[in-house]
Amino acid sequence: MLTLLIELLLQSYRAPRVAIRRVLDAVNSYEAVALIFGLAFALNTILVVIVAVAGGQSGAGLGFVASNLAFSLVAYGLAVILIHRIGAALGGRGSLRDIAATVAWHSFATVIFAPLVAAATLPDIGAGAAGLLAIAQLVMVGVVLWLLANFVAEAHGFASALRVAGGLFGGVFIVGFVLSLLLPNLISTS
Repeated sequence: MLTLLIELLLQSYRAPRVAIRRVLDAVNSYEAVALIFGLAFALNTILVVIVAVAGGQSGAGLGFVASNLAFSLVAYGLAVILIHRIGAALGGRGSLRDIAATVAWHSFATVIFAPLVAAATLPDIGAGAAGLLAIAQLVMVGVVLWLLANFVAEAHGFASALRVAGGLFGGVFIVGFVLSLLLPNLISTS
């Protein structure tokens, strides 16, 4: 079972559309989707805590884990709904469960980048390491977007992952812009 999971994870990088099709064919319930999401969250949390402790931080307590879980669930839910609805509006055929499984598998497939993200929060990494970290994170964003575009294209039945990537990038930009307008009004210091 573990060998099959590792092989599917590696295939996600070699042939992402084939890998996500295998995942979608195997996922037949929302319980299976929750299992994938839970595994991704647990592994991500473990890796972040290891980096924090190795970097001299006190580690993450239960409060961190709980707030991270709440944030992850909200972000996951929003991503699933937006990818499903926008994809459907553009002619995509993916069911809500397919998109939920796709986003959950993407979270699992990209959990290997958790230490790279967590390292950005370390206080004393030095200028040289910070520069390398910034370059590595740019590469990471490209890989993460490429994987998500391929996964979503397959789940929705779109031929072009490049067009999906453009849509995802544009969608993230629009959501970021809207949040930049709304959040200052919601989080005021007065």
